[in-house]
Amino acid sequence: MIKNMDFRCVVDLVAGHGRNRVRLQQYANQLFITDINQECIDLCKRRFEGNPKIRFLKTNGISLNGIKDESVTLVYTFDSMVHFDSDIVREYLSEFYRVLKPGGHCFCHHSNFTGNPGGNFTYSLHWRNFMSKELFFHYSVKAGLQVVEQKVIDWSFPAIDCLTVLQRPTNQTT
Repeated sequence: MIKNMDFRCVVDLVAGHGRNRVRLQQYANQLFITDINQECIDLCKRRFEGNPKIRFLKTNGISLNGIKDESVTLVYTFDSMVHFDSDIVREYLSEFYRVLKPGGHCFCHHSNFTGNPGGNFTYSLHWRNFMSKELFFHYSVKAGLQVVEQKVIDWSFPAIDCLTVLQRPTNQTT
């Protein structure tokens, strides 16, 4: 879904220990590894020390402060957004719009679990938070992003995950 995207400047949102960094750095000219957890940032700094392509950014969990407006060509997030509360998803979608260059893309792995609305996600199947393919689509459009593709994933249990590709329009009409 992302093989033909522009990898000049990539954000790995909530990178954890950086397992996706290995693939992303093969293509990226510049890579931001972000996480809310300082321990994850410190671990990634040690793992990838000396790589001039990589910058590390501890976030506050709702924004990408420290990344310039319209400077990113691809936002990538896998295995983290599935746990985000819908309010946090909405905040990040607005941030994606802000940091993406016109024509830039997002690849988002998010929850498609609609059980337990308003409940604690740690009691939900595989710790999935309340979100659906349709609600993610709605929030994305509200943030100014275009939905390019969505694919519900069935990991041999109910289809609780979705992959969505978004794009910041090249010319926005107001």
